[in-house]
This record gives sequence, structure tokens and C-alpha cells, in this order.
Amino acid sequence: MSKNILILSYVFPPYPGIGGRRWAKFAKYLSRKGDTVHVVCAENPFEKKSLWTEDIESNPNIIRHFIPPRYPTILLKQPITVFEKIQYRASLLFIKTTSKGSYYDRALYWRKKMLLKATEIIRQHKVKNVIVSGAPFRICYYSIELKKIFSDLNIICDLRDPWTWGENYGFKMINKSRFLFEEEMESFVMHYADKITVPATSMLHHLIDKYPSHKNKIHELSHGFDDDDLPSPINKNDGKTIRIIYGGTLYDGLVSMIDDLIAVVRKNHQSDFIINFYTFNNKDFTNINSTDIQKKIIFSNAISSKNFMKEISCSDYYLIIFPDQYKDIISTKFYEVIRLGIPIIYIGNAGKVSEFITDNNIGLHILPSEINTKFAWVLNNKTPRVNMDKINIHNFSFESLVNDIENLLI
Repeated sequence: MSKNILILSYVFPPYPGIGGRRWAKFAKYLSRKGDTVHVVCAENPFEKKSLWTEDIESNPNIIRHFIPPRYPTILLKQPITVFEKIQYRASLLFIKTTSKGSYYDRALYWRKKMLLKATEIIRQHKVKNVIVSGAPFRICYYSIELKKIFSDLNIICDLRDPWTWGENYGFKMINKSRFLFEEEMESFVMHYADKITVPATSMLHHLIDKYPSHKNKIHELSHGFDDDDLPSPINKNDGKTIRIIYGGTLYDGLVSMIDDLIAVVRKNHQSDFIINFYTFNNKDFTNINSTDIQKKIIFSNAISSKNFMKEISCSDYYLIIFPDQYKDIISTKFYEVIRLGIPIIYIGNAGKVSEFITDNNIGLHILPSEINTKFAWVLNNKTPRVNMDKINIHNFSFESLVNDIENLLI
């Protein structure tokens, strides 16, 4: 029987950012099962739009309810002018003096309007299931208040990223009292939410170890790929040039690895290869100053998912560079790349990511200390497409994963 489902997600198309992808895709496939999906999300304060907007806008069974973001936009970008720097400092000072917990949580001032809108939708459409997407994590905390009004509500909190045990979202920068408040909110959510979902096994184990009395409510809901985004037929690079592709965020903490990568490119610049980076952030590549290197490392802005999948399918390798905090996180791109059969080159320290790649024979793990030798080999050698015999990749399609969500609903 079809259901009315409410998703609370601060970041959701057209609001840009990878944080909106997961539940945009799940909403799409829930609607294909006949459910009506209501989404309370923040208005987009940027000129740029989400790369997954088209998954949502043409779908009459996904109904978005926009409310103002209520977080200073200046704090979401790097201030450049003197005025912007003054505005940034003033905004940050205001937030620090009027908030508890992380002052980088975008949902700090979202509570009242979010709860009012959610209450209205739940009453009007007789909603029984509310799915809450964090980060920002505070909306998971706010959402529990809905149980005071609707005691039979099934609240599912999906933690896309580590909360208090992670290194993002400003947790390294806040003082002890603010961190303790975040710990209190996390504990409150773990206690009162009906179900908790996480996309990675390492996150599942962490939460079960930390909250053993709630282990039965914690579930793994993997990241996935969308077959609609994949080219058909899947292309391949038949040319001699070795094509390497990178897509998405270039995380903090990669400077040393990137410097070593550039040094290898410089030493091998006469070899026949190209590395294409699709990202809005290339600040760590400022030392690319020679024409030879600029011909080998090419930067482009991020493009739509469908177009990016075409570019991946025409490449020989997919490059992933992770700092330590992500070495145990199997990110979204893994399943898309595996589905296309492209070998993955992972540069980073050993962890769940390297185990996943080596155990399933889907690519090559390069330690930071091995960049000078192993990455040089990559620049000069092609390998066959990945044999997916060890992975039932179709289990990781959103079309399949949405069944796991259905099993959590009432």
C-alpha cells in the first residue's frame, strides 16, 4: 500500500552539495514504488544548483516544502574582500554568542520553522514515517520533538557522516563545552529515534560499540548508484592515451599527497596520459605552473551526474584521494565506478577502503609513501576492466536499496 512519507533534509535539490544526493535518489525510488514523498528543505541561497535537481523537479510525487535557511551565507564561503571578512567575523561572533554546540551547524536556527512545517504536513497527509537526514545533525535532534505531538510517529534518523566522532563540520574547532553539547544531542537522538541508519559498516560498528543498548535500532543503509545516470551502452577508452579521472571534493589534509602526485606527473610528463579533475576546489594545486604539467592535469567544474558517468566510462582509472578520516568510509562513487567496470586507484592510508578494493580485486591501493613508484606505474600502464564476480553490484542500486528503507517503515 502506498504511503505518505516526510523527509527532513536541510540540503536537498536545488540546494547544491553532495549532501543532497542520497535522499534525492531515495526519494525518487520511493516515489516509483507509489509512495508520495514530502520534503522539508532549505531554500537555495546560491546561484549554483544541485547536480541532482533533475531527479526531483519533474517528479509530481516528490513535493518540496522550502523554508528559509536561516544561516549566514557568508559563513559558507571563503571571504575575499575586506567587507566580506568583516561580515564573516561579525556573523561568526553572533552565532558563537547565541548558540550551543557546533556553530558551523547550518540548522542552528531552523528548529521553529522546520517543526511548524513538519507538523502541518504530518497532520494534513496523515504521515506515519519521518526520515531525517544529517548533517546538519541538529535537525535529527529537533525532529524528536515531533513525538510530543505524534506519539506513534516512526522517526528514522539517517547519519550520512560521522557525528561527534568525525573530523568535519567544525568539530575540531569547537571547545569542550560545545562538544559535550553535541555528544548530548547525539545520545538523545540515539535514545529516542525509532531507527538509526548509516551508510558504512565502520559507522555501524562505532555506534553499536558506543550505544550497545540501542544496537537493535541501528541499521546499515548503503550508498548506491542510479542506473538512470549510467551511459548505455557503457563506453570505453580505446585510444592509447591513459585517461585518469577524479570527481568531487578535494578534502583538507591532502597537500602532501597532492605535492607528491604532481612531482610524479612532472617526472613522467612525456608519457601519454591525462588526469581530469572535476571539482569546484583546486586550491591545493597552486604549484602547477608549467605548460607541460597543465597539459597533463586538467581542471573542470563539476558536471551533472549523467555527464560525469559518461566521462568515467571513457576513462582507464578512477582516482580517489582520501585523508585519514575517510580511510574507512566507502563513499557513493565506489558503487557507480564499480558498476561501470573502471579500476579504482585509491591513494591514502590503509583501512576499510583499501581492504574493499584489494579484497574484491577492483583496483590498486597506493600508500602515501608509494606515490613516487606505484602512481608512476599507473601513468604508464593500462589494465583490463574490473571483473565484478566478487561483488553483487546490483544489490547497491538505489532501485534495490529502497527495499531496505521500505522494511524500516510502518
